[in-house]
Amino acid sequence: MAFLLKDSPECAKSELNLFIIPPTQSAIEKGQWIQFHPIANVTDGVPVEFLISRSGEDYLDLFQTQLFVKAKNLQKRWKSSY
Repeated sequence: MAFLLKDSPECAKSELNLFIIPPTQSAIEKGQWIQFHPIANVTDGVPVEFLISRSGEDYLDLFQTQLFVKAKNLQKRWKSSY
């Protein structure tokens, strides 16, 4: 088995520990969801960019980041041959 680091110990996924009480996370005091909007209007062929400026004391958890997209298809509907 290949390890990420040479001296890294082997472990099982925590989701498989069904009969062990998991430890309580106490490093993060609070969390919040913040909405960011694109810095420019969304147009055809232009990348969508966001400016996320926060203080140095905040931590941005990219694993928990969500992108909500509301889109509308403006093409004509295909006619089914059935």
